[in-house]
Amino acid sequence: MLGGLPLAIAQAFAFMRQNEGLNITNYCDLWEQNQGVGDEDPTTAIIFNTLIIALRDIKLKLPTVDCVLDIIAYLSPDYLTKQLI
Repeated sequence: MLGGLPLAIAQAFAFMRQNEGLNITNYCDLWEQNQGVGDEDPTTAIIFNTLIIALRDIKLKLPTVDCVLDIIAYLSPDYLTKQLI
C-alpha cells in the first residue's frame, strides 16, 4: 500500500498516533477513499495520498486552516519560522 516509502510510512504512523482511536484498518479505509488522487508517478501518489489524509483531518479539526495555508504558500521558506507557523 505505501510502497515501502519511509516518508509515507512515517506520515501514516504519525497520523495514527495523533488520532488515538484510529487503527491500521481505519487508516487503510481512508487510504482506499483517496486512491486515484495524484496518479502521475507512483511515488508521488503515495506521498500525496498520505498528505491529503492528514490535511483533511486538520481541516475537520480547524476549519480556518485553509486561510492560514493559503498565506503560508506565498511566503518564502527562507523566512518562515516555527513561531510563525
